[in-house]
Amino acid sequence: MASPRRAPGGAPAPVAPLEAAFYARPVVEVARDMLGCIVRHGSTAGVIVETEAYHDSEAACHAHVGVTPRTHILFGPPGRAYVYRSYGIHALLNAVCEDEGTGAAVLIRALEPLQGLELMRARRIGAILLGGLAALAIVDAVGFFVSLARGSIQTPAVVPASLAVAVCLGALAAELHVEPLPRALGPRWTVRRAIFCAATCAVVAVALPLVRMITFGPTRYERRADCAVVFGARVWDDGTPSLALADRVDEAIRLYHRGAVRKLVMSGAVEPNGRSEPDVMRARAEEAGVPREDILLDEAGVDTGATVRNTARLMREERLRSALAVSHYYHEPRVKMLFDRAGVRVHTVPARMTRRLVKEPYFLLREVAAFYHSFLLE
Repeated sequence: MASPRRAPGGAPAPVAPLEAAFYARPVVEVARDMLGCIVRHGSTAGVIVETEAYHDSEAACHAHVGVTPRTHILFGPPGRAYVYRSYGIHALLNAVCEDEGTGAAVLIRALEPLQGLELMRARRIGAILLGGLAALAIVDAVGFFVSLARGSIQTPAVVPASLAVAVCLGALAAELHVEPLPRALGPRWTVRRAIFCAATCAVVAVALPLVRMITFGPTRYERRADCAVVFGARVWDDGTPSLALADRVDEAIRLYHRGAVRKLVMSGAVEPNGRSEPDVMRARAEEAGVPREDILLDEAGVDTGATVRNTARLMREERLRSALAVSHYYHEPRVKMLFDRAGVRVHTVPARMTRRLVKEPYFLLREVAAFYHSFLLE
């Protein structure tokens, strides 16, 4: 903290740090004399225009409870800074006053910007934007817990991804208010620092879709819809469906027999061995009692994007307004994203797995790359 910016008479005054002796006085006097002093941090500075004095004899003072791990700073020596969080959001700056052993401090309530005004504005705008996004994420998380309590969704995920996003955005918003302390002289970037930053970015890039896969992915948004869209998977040379494909078709069959849907859309490709995934899917559904006239086929669903596009067209032709997307949990976040982009009202129902897939770790990592491909290019 520096001395006043103006000397008596309004002439500019030299700015010099205040000595500890300035604070070793009654807290009320210090609070009065701090008005007009300058607080400087990094490239920003402001003139103190409002203060409050607190003494350990007052119940409103943190030092009133005595010396604790939190309050010991307030008991001296004078001239130290006591900073605490208000509601876990705002960092409040106090100057410790009076003789050592007495709990007293001046709270700096308001500053008039003096230097770095544009940076202050940019920080505030950024914090407001990030805070607004965090608030939206919290609203989404509240909706998740309400739906879970009502039984309209079922999920093994304890915490929704939106809550983790809200925490991260809130932390970033708070961080915008803090300017890093000056670094020691030396290069800002080194090879080690560059490698660390690149590795961190890579970990975050992989983690983001993975978090969606393990939170949103296994959540069942089952409800009444016009049809269920079943995404294809491998068919073996002898014509039997792979375990992944069988689980997906069986899930759709359960939805049909429970009356959740009235049509099944089987989408997939024709395998290099000549086997048609949709044909095999239809045959399994018919064996389980689903009438052929309630099964629609799409043999051009060579990938997820193609299935979404073809299904959107097919639903328009058949006048189907809503759908349940049936696939494995790791696939569902990308499915939902693409259907939303196509303007199709879809809820996801992950297939119950007979057992864990042997190649499941590979499928998860492959889906990370596929998620970014779809996000950027589809």
